[in-house]
Amino acid sequence: VYEAPTDAVLQAAAESGLRLLVGVPWTQHVDFLADKSVRRDAMARVAQTARRLAGESCVAGLLVGNEIDKTLVRWMGPARVRAFLENLIAIAKAEAPGLPVAYANYPSTEYLAPRNADFVAFNVFLERRDDLVRYVRHLQVISEGKPLVITEFGLDSKRHGEAAQAEGLRWEMEELRRAGAAGNFWFSYTDEWHR
Repeated sequence: VYEAPTDAVLQAAAESGLRLLVGVPWTQHVDFLADKSVRRDAMARVAQTARRLAGESCVAGLLVGNEIDKTLVRWMGPARVRAFLENLIAIAKAEAPGLPVAYANYPSTEYLAPRNADFVAFNVFLERRDDLVRYVRHLQVISEGKPLVITEFGLDSKRHGEAAQAEGLRWEMEELRRAGAAGNFWFSYTDEWHR
């Protein structure tokens, strides 16, 4: 989920035996390194969310950010962005020591790779099976032994149709199991979440 779940969602997940990977939203689509208030807000949101979710059995992990735009990363400097993400991860771990924490990366900024993440999370939208297989092999190499979780994958139903979506989910899961990935999430959204 892209925002901290409500108590009702936590309860429903626990009762249904579901595990949640929770994202912490903050203003990551601006030059946050130049704006101290944005950085403070991000740190506070991560701390608050981690503290609230610590000990929730249905929460499988926390993501301190999601796909910071490659052009923005280049502008701010990759080393500085990675250092900030590592700081957010450290904050989350301090507030919820038992909760696995990572950053949801994507192919254009795979070099960010926070060193203190508990697992490697990647959003990968490759619509051809062979392309996914090759890229997941690459991700396993750069994961350096940490568990790899594909945090977003999917096909557009308008362009591909439901049958192609079902087939894509089938082969994606098959290939990720074969590659030894720790998990995967099928990307979808509702009217409440859109750009």
